[in-house]
Formats: sequence, structure tokens, C-alpha cells
Amino acid sequence: ASLRKIKAAWLVAPVDPSTSISPTNARGFANVPASPLPFPALIAASANDPYATVEYSRRCARDWGAAFTAVGALGHINGNSGLGDWPQGRGLLASLLNG
Repeated sequence: ASLRKIKAAWLVAPVDPSTSISPTNARGFANVPASPLPFPALIAASANDPYATVEYSRRCARDWGAAFTAVGALGHINGNSGLGDWPQGRGLLASLLNG
């Protein structure tokens, strides 16, 4: 896909591939470039995510030129988190898309 077609990126709970408990499939992200993304981005991170610290997620946001928000202690945010429709997340996505 052309970068011109990307309106924004919402990155939720990025996994730190350098931790000993990171999922095996996340280790391929160990050498992601630390340069600003060419489109608006927002990283949302949980205070008690077992796969990444808030500091790691904040550093990713800084490296990628993304906005950052801490969303509280929600564990690792994914389809198995039990968050259901996650109104807070929907609000974050809407604010990103609406500038």
C-alpha cells in the first residue's frame, strides 16, 4: 500500500521483543527503525502489560514521532483482554482519526 493512503496508525500495546517473555512472533520486530513515521500515530500502553513497560512504549512513541497515552492497568491489550467493545479505545481511535 502506498504511504499516501495511510491516514494514521493506532498502535496498541506494542510488545518489547527484547524481553524474555515476549511472544516468539514478536521477536521479528527487534530491529524496527527508530525514525518518525510519515503519518500521524498514537501509541496506547497499559501500566501492567507483561510484554512491555510503559517506558518502552513511551520510547517507541518518541522514536516514531507518535502521540502517547497511558490507558491504566489493563494487562496486555488484545482480543483476549476481556475489554469487549472498549469505549476508551474507540474514543482514542476517533480522536486520532479526527485530528
